[in-house]
Amino acid sequence: SLTGSPTLIFGTIMKPKSGNGSVTLNPTTNVLTVAGTDAGGVSTTPPSRASYTVTGEGGQAVSVSVPGSFTMNGPGGASLDVTLLNTTLPTALSNTPGSEGSATFYVGGTFTFRGTTTTGDYSGSYNVTAQYN
Repeated sequence: SLTGSPTLIFGTIMKPKSGNGSVTLNPTTNVLTVAGTDAGGVSTTPPSRASYTVTGEGGQAVSVSVPGSFTMNGPGGASLDVTLLNTTLPTALSNTPGSEGSATFYVGGTFTFRGTTTTGDYSGSYNVTAQYN
């Protein structure tokens, strides 16, 4: 099975007054970095990387797939393309056959935006899969 806290949250971001900015949520450290003139993160909604745990027969080889990107849609047809970043994906579950095994990994992401980016809430989805080899 594949469980966890799969919601990737970038939090509330202030866009730059002009030019471009970028947002990166590190999947390893869960640290948000916002770059751009006058751009920044606002602490009202804390960022959070997505967390996944694969469980199944211990010691078994698995394949995990995370897409390279997805699109967040916002107000008035606006969109932001997000490149997904992940920690090392598991290739096998812990423990030995006959017992339950598990492996955990995390997903963050990065995107660019402009001072002209439409203000509002953005959301999207992506699919993560896991299977025995």
